[in-house]
Amino acid sequence: MVLSLLLCTTGCRETGDETKGSQVSGSAVNQQTANSKQQKYANGRYCNSTNFYGKFDMGSERRENMKSKADGIFQYSLDGKRLKEIEIRDMRELFYVDDQWIYFDITTEDSHSLYRAPIQKVKGNDEIHLEQKECLVSSDCWVDLLYIGEKYLVYYDLESCYQYHFATKKATKVKGVKPLEKADDEMENFFAFFSEDGGSLEGEDNYFYYDTITESLVSFRDEVGKKPRVLDNSGNLIFYELEKEDFSKLYCFDKSTKKNSVFLEKKQVEKIVLPKKKSEYYISNVNHTKDRVYVTVSETTKDTGETSDKLLWCAANDTKQWHYEEKLYEYMKKIYTQDKEDYGMTYKTGCLGDIRYPYIYIENEIHNTHWAMNPFVLYNLETGEGKEYTGNDPEYDWF
Repeated sequence: MVLSLLLCTTGCRETGDETKGSQVSGSAVNQQTANSKQQKYANGRYCNSTNFYGKFDMGSERRENMKSKADGIFQYSLDGKRLKEIEIRDMRELFYVDDQWIYFDITTEDSHSLYRAPIQKVKGNDEIHLEQKECLVSSDCWVDLLYIGEKYLVYYDLESCYQYHFATKKATKVKGVKPLEKADDEMENFFAFFSEDGGSLEGEDNYFYYDTITESLVSFRDEVGKKPRVLDNSGNLIFYELEKEDFSKLYCFDKSTKKNSVFLEKKQVEKIVLPKKKSEYYISNVNHTKDRVYVTVSETTKDTGETSDKLLWCAANDTKQWHYEEKLYEYMKKIYTQDKEDYGMTYKTGCLGDIRYPYIYIENEIHNTHWAMNPFVLYNLETGEGKEYTGNDPEYDWF
């Protein structure tokens, strides 16, 4: 998912209602309680107990075969069946969905506003009442959402970080925000990431996460004392490397205990998967899901220049027992057909992307100049089977 930021020199924060909706949401639905069939595509932030949502954009090339050209969202059943399109004009981002509310923003030339609209359950599906939407925050700059709790949400507006309180309908600065405001980076260079566990702000030299226990913004660089490159921030665990080390170790930081540990070392990877020949490699991705930690290792053999992706995993609470998904690697070699002349390198496999358990995204063959139309594969880590899709398929929205 491509994130973009709008440069802005001034900003304002105003809160209030456009129209009143229903009661304030309770805690988000725990997706881990869903059964295995529902888990097929139900562990994203766009999912509640009955439906899954994907965002579409006006003018996207993959939309040319579809009826609507407006901005808005797709609505799915939990088994992946697309039900309908819901138009939300000028919508920039879909932030979050639970059983009571859907959160999104509307961006025009004059304003950037965070909205929510109430959801009613009708015959096992969601009915979204956009006519009752509430404008929670309005700003001259883009508003990005970091976290939603029972009593408040946390947002960032290129100037600072704020809590918006549902009861008072007012915003106050988040505790611990001063290091962010004094950060070396320009504020507009921070990327905001939403999370049910507390979102984060990532800059070139700084990384901040929202601690839901202390209800404060924390400078991760101050916690570890060095310049980290964060690969995954999920639950209580942050997985990161140190930029100066060029991967020799993968570290794990526990936000609840404030303890730091080595999670995976280069020598372990060599023993688990790499052949006995000179290779260069780096960790390209980390996914903490379903009580497992998946690590994608990109390997380049020095003598031949062959490049490939390989997947390792261990239980989150047992770093001694690592597993190598060799069947996935062999599958990727079998299906890979990209023209090896494209980049002047020899690729043996496509690139592994994010995991929506049990599925992992494989960026495979390139046929089209527009990235949204490129074929991709979803591989089932439980069954060992994969299927190819394109940008015209609804599965595209799930990743």
